[in-house]
Amino acid sequence: MTPAVLTTLHRLRQRALDAAAQALAAAQTAQDQAEAAAHAAHRRLDTEREAAEDLAADDAAVEAYAAWLPRGRAALAEAEAAGTRAMEVTNLARHRLAAARVAMEAVDLLAARLRQQARERIAQTERETLQEALSRPPENAS
Repeated sequence: MTPAVLTTLHRLRQRALDAAAQALAAAQTAQDQAEAAAHAAHRRLDTEREAAEDLAADDAAVEAYAAWLPRGRAALAEAEAAGTRAMEVTNLARHRLAAARVAMEAVDLLAARLRQQARERIAQTERETLQEALSRPPENAS
């Protein structure tokens, strides 16, 4: 593999790694927002229930709660489902980031291996040159 190809591969892997990190950050933000929405829906359900259970509440408040309750539960279920989907997207983004890191490490390992092979070739050439020089008789043996 030529150095130019290795450099290009490294650049591509770095871009993939950066994109995966950005995707994870976006997914985590979306998950946080979905979880906040689910908590808000849960709090609203609790608040409405407490208002209906208040001894000072009249029948209209209880009837309004009874009429609202199916919508409130549906909103909570929808928010919790969105939170679950967002968590799945975040987990997928984490796996993709891990894969991108592994791919980048593989390129780095390959680059290190190629550098080591180049050093070994240079060292071998130097040994051969030295051996050849040592095996020649001296030129000025007068």
